[in-house]
Amino acid sequence: MKNQMIQLRSRETLRISIQKVLPKLVTLKKGNNREAFNALLLQVVPEIREYVFSRMRTAIKKNHFPKNMYSANDFIDQLFIETYNTIDQFTNEDEFYIWLYKKTN
Repeated sequence: MKNQMIQLRSRETLRISIQKVLPKLVTLKKGNNREAFNALLLQVVPEIREYVFSRMRTAIKKNHFPKNMYSANDFIDQLFIETYNTIDQFTNEDEFYIWLYKKTN
């Protein structure tokens, strides 16, 4: 129960952060400033980074992935690339938020 409350607060915090940051991300994409884009995105989604690491540890423990074959950073890098490539297609913050979690999973 306590973990669920923490996750709900974390998601609400992320949703609020996305509302503030999405226009900046779109502007950085239009300006072709990928480094600043990635830095800003990384500030917004630290819990997604932790979530990916957690999922990788679980997958390795359950023998779904061989140990040392995949890196969580590879999945995060791919998420950043896909986000950069599609950020200008989102019409609102909620759409981006949902897409981000779907891609993370």
